Amino acid sequence: MGSIGQYPGVKDYISNAWIENVTLLNGENGARLKAWAGPNVGYGYIDNITYKDIHIENTDAPVVLDQCYFNINETACAAYPSKVNITNVNFINISGSSSGKNGRVVADLTCSPGATCSGIHLEGIDLTSPAGDPPQIVCDNIQGDIGVACIPGSQVDD
Repeated sequence: MGSIGQYPGVKDYISNAWIENVTLLNGENGARLKAWAGPNVGYGYIDNITYKDIHIENTDAPVVLDQCYFNINETACAAYPSKVNITNVNFINISGSSSGKNGRVVADLTCSPGATCSGIHLEGIDLTSPAGDPPQIVCDNIQGDIGVACIPGSQVDD
């Protein structure tokens, strides 16, 4: 779900969504939320979203929360943070495997510095990668504990 904040001056939002008991096979993205950052973007919020009992197989990016969406690098994202606040998002009982395209990374939660990204919770994450063990969960610029061990994107092993 996403592309929130794509259009300058436009308020976008996603709220109160519950996605449960879904199987995703052979895809690019699995459980995903994305918001634009950069100059000349819109604003809004993503709030109260739950992905629960999701089974993912052979997917490039099984779990994604991206507040620096659409070809924007880390420097530009820091200079022009997302104007979309992301709050109260749960990923519960997510199982399966990545394709290995992103190495051992099975979840990438990258929030924009300076924008709100809080209340993000992961529980029961059982994702593997053919690139090896242990699988990696990346989290950048999230306020508070997400419930699982994670590493900054700068520490990802290739």
